[in-house]
Amino acid sequence: MSPKFRASHAFFIVIAALLVPSLGSAQTAGPPPSCTTMPEMRQFDFWIGEWDVNPWQQPTAPPASMGKNSVHSIIDGCAVLEEWTGSKGGIGKSLNFYDLNRKAWRQVWVGTGGGSLDYSGDFHDNAMHFEGWSAGKDGKHTLQKLTFTKISADTVRQTFEASTDDGKTWNVTFDGRYVRHR
Repeated sequence: MSPKFRASHAFFIVIAALLVPSLGSAQTAGPPPSCTTMPEMRQFDFWIGEWDVNPWQQPTAPPASMGKNSVHSIIDGCAVLEEWTGSKGGIGKSLNFYDLNRKAWRQVWVGTGGGSLDYSGDFHDNAMHFEGWSAGKDGKHTLQKLTFTKISADTVRQTFEASTDDGKTWNVTFDGRYVRHR
């Protein structure tokens, strides 16, 4: 056994010995607080449910379907899982949670083809507001805004906005009406 290997091995043994007592005391300190009792964790509950998603501005009946969304509370109320199925075949999932470290909401989305978005935001004015960015094939950043507005117990409006000029102008790229599936 080389001296370097023995030194690094000894280092990890010392670290492990120091951590084991602290892990034991953390386990006996009592249960962690429940997410169901934290008001911030409940701010996005209005989106939980089974949804039919149509364009916000309906042309004529029957509505043109954009897709379906299944949104669930998970991890004992600590996160919201979105499972999207687009009417044209795309799928995606997002994990939404109130980040206690950042004191902000987060959404991490992954869709068909591996595209991802990582947003942070907050709840105000009866809506969940997220902001983030995405990179195009040319490497240029596009700023993104994502807003979920509670219209009623059974209707939510979701809008995506994008800016390619550092936020000087914004274009709506998605405007969906979520109607609770009955």
